[in-house]
Amino acid sequence: MAKITKRKLKLHNEALDLVRLDRDLTITEKEFVLEHYKPYANHNVTETNAFFTPIELAMAATVEMPDPNEWAQPVRIIDLCAGIGMLSFAYKHYSGYNTRDVELVCVELEEEYVEVGKKILPEATWIHASILDLDTVSLGSFACFISNPPFMKLGDYKGTYTTSKIGMGLARYGVVIVPQCNCPFRYSGQNQYIEEHNPDYNKFEDTELIKYSASCIDTETIDDLKWDDVNVTTEVVIVDRLVDNPRQYPTPTMS
Repeated sequence: MAKITKRKLKLHNEALDLVRLDRDLTITEKEFVLEHYKPYANHNVTETNAFFTPIELAMAATVEMPDPNEWAQPVRIIDLCAGIGMLSFAYKHYSGYNTRDVELVCVELEEEYVEVGKKILPEATWIHASILDLDTVSLGSFACFISNPPFMKLGDYKGTYTTSKIGMGLARYGVVIVPQCNCPFRYSGQNQYIEEHNPDYNKFEDTELIKYSASCIDTETIDDLKWDDVNVTTEVVIVDRLVDNPRQYPTPTMS
């Protein structure tokens, strides 16, 4: 388990004290919890390769998430491997979109993360489960799935690819934070877009007919971006099908 400094542990415990309050939290209190709750205080994140999304990256990623004004029907978004809900929170509160009627569903395996997430984002429906065990039929269709999946192997593939496979069984497209080494390209931190031969990705794409495309976000240019307890270059990836999605979620309207 990663070591935590005395100061970080103090702030982590203060965040937990807020979570335990028998009242709704203010937006400032929620932001405090998001910043200072440290999963490695009580969980072995190096074993699961689960690292929480930095708020700066979550805010940047919202630009690729659905703008409800461009969709013909109310937007539904599912957050897979949601942690405490950073990506969904950023979409709800920082995207600039009118998200009042958006339905958010967050799926997370760790019980403590779910309890914290419910306090941070009570507007969402929280499901305490592994994404491998989801009843995808009863969940219905979504406009988009979002995720910062664990970096470890999950099911048949690395967590990144397995999450994308499950997400594309539910949604029209996905916005996923992916280690650059799992991508078929390098964009962030480069002078230009560079295609990259990646055998693991190629096998995934050929088998599942799912593709990764670069977003407009160069993660290496985001001010103050710093992963906690890991040093990794990531890409914000757009996940789509090589063929039309058979679930046929309503297409966006033309603005």
